Amino acid sequence: MRLIKILAAFFALARVISFGGDTVESNVSVFEGEEYAYVIYPPAGYQLITDEAADAGYSMAYIPRGHSYDNAKVVIDINIFKMTDNTADDAFVTGLVADDIMQLKKQYGKGLTVRPVDSVYNANNMLLPTFYFNDTTKFIPTVMLGYFNGKTEIIIFQLSINKVQPRFEAEEVFLECVNSFKSLIKGDINERNKQRSERN
Repeated sequence: MRLIKILAAFFALARVISFGGDTVESNVSVFEGEEYAYVIYPPAGYQLITDEAADAGYSMAYIPRGHSYDNAKVVIDINIFKMTDNTADDAFVTGLVADDIMQLKKQYGKGLTVRPVDSVYNANNMLLPTFYFNDTTKFIPTVMLGYFNGKTEIIIFQLSINKVQPRFEAEEVFLECVNSFKSLIKGDINERNKQRSERN
């Protein structure tokens, strides 16, 4: 669905390691941008999907354990959009959001309602502009979109459901994922690790 170029440069961790003082387990994905290192945690009971998500045009996705990407009741697709020429300012993100909303309106029709969701923050207390989508006359799978502006990258979270999944339950899972998402300034991580190694 997304028409922007994405960067699938992240890795899934199959073992427990230490990352900037945080313990990171399997199904957690880590991506190092220019200024931030991003740590994306799965919601409880969810697994990381890479190949199938890439085939669908996304960097990665989280789905309920035991489900396949194609039949999952809830899918949190995540895109990492790499800025190539310059850094993203607020105007760029506003334009990106407007373009995504326009594409969804073309796809779902005039009955689509779009509502901003107030006060959605990541684990570092950084605001993510987030939007809720619905159509009271018919089912639409896209429920929410959230955007994190890392200046040199934009991380986009998208929540989709199938017809049998209650929307409110999926929204809670989506917010759990976004709220636990960390954007760590790389210099801070390097300094913390240096101090830790000097103490040991």
